[in-house]
Amino acid sequence: NPSYADAYSNLGAVYKEAKEYEKAYGYYEQAVKLNPKHTNANFDMALIELSRGEYESAWPKYEHRLKMNELLSKTYKYKTPMWRGEALEGKTIILQNEQGYGDNIMFIRYVPKFLDMGAKVIIRTRPELVKLFESIEGVALVCSEEEKGIPEHDYYLPIMSSALMFKTTLKTIPSNFPYLRSLGKNSDIGLDNQKTN
Repeated sequence: NPSYADAYSNLGAVYKEAKEYEKAYGYYEQAVKLNPKHTNANFDMALIELSRGEYESAWPKYEHRLKMNELLSKTYKYKTPMWRGEALEGKTIILQNEQGYGDNIMFIRYVPKFLDMGAKVIIRTRPELVKLFESIEGVALVCSEEEKGIPEHDYYLPIMSSALMFKTTLKTIPSNFPYLRSLGKNSDIGLDNQKTN
């Protein structure tokens, strides 16, 4: 069946597992031509594009992760609207934990951008990261996602969607260091006096 998008996506997945990314990408493209909303194909294309540094095209596709059951089952389902770029002056936004520890630590660097927009920022994260994220200046509250009850807020955002919302490119990745401080001595997490991705 030449119009069966899942078959092309599955072939792409096979080549992706074999680390033949160019072949994989071609099959994902075929799947997306047949079904532009194909979740797995778009998501895997995003991963390949991110590895190439093609951020502008990758971030919109990466949003397809929010439709994947294996990721959705690990996050809270909010009744409030997801932030889509509205003015944040005087508003409260929750930045919601996503995926692994490293993902959260990397993407928490976007907090100052929300603060610059006048937002009151609440971070809901893994319990093990609460103390670390409390070191970020200007954050109103850091709480564990395992706590019952959700703080009052106007918007929420899965933290890894920050890259799309701020139209991140290789040149505009937030690189002000340090953006975290260690829990023990007064040393910093991050690199001083140099920029890094």
